[in-house]
Amino acid sequence: SISIIGYNAAMYQFRLFSKNCEYTIWSIGYMAASKTQKMFLAKNICRKLRIPEFYTRKGLQAVARSGILESVPGPGGGYRLAKGVGNLSILKIIQSVDGKDTFNHCMMGLSRCGEKNPCEIHEVWAKAKEGLLRDLDSVSLNDLNSQGKSRKKSRILGKYNLAPKN
Repeated sequence: SISIIGYNAAMYQFRLFSKNCEYTIWSIGYMAASKTQKMFLAKNICRKLRIPEFYTRKGLQAVARSGILESVPGPGGGYRLAKGVGNLSILKIIQSVDGKDTFNHCMMGLSRCGEKNPCEIHEVWAKAKEGLLRDLDSVSLNDLNSQGKSRKKSRILGKYNLAPKN
């Protein structure tokens, strides 16, 4: 997270994406890294990764609705990765959890900020956002699981706090 200078961090904190989304990315990365297990229960993923189940379930449901995961109801059910999602970009996962407009808000929290009525840092955010979206679109789910194999990808994962917890 990035705290805005001059603001109390407890009062206002800017996040690139929600904690819910962060937990979902970790969960999907964990699922993709598993060589043996194909079906996953949310509670087991959360226990293993030490993340809150309530928020993680919401994120897993969102990505299941978007087709990234398949949800299998009933005994023996759970979640499994949909076919071919290994090359899916992290940006697409973020957008499926937090919405397509997740990066289209004002960093200052102003509701009327935009091209016609920009805030003091609108131009800076617009320029930074271009690079951010490009970076996140260049990192795939497979990249989360090949830690350190590509220096560029590793830097991007660390830069946006996407590297899995140890």
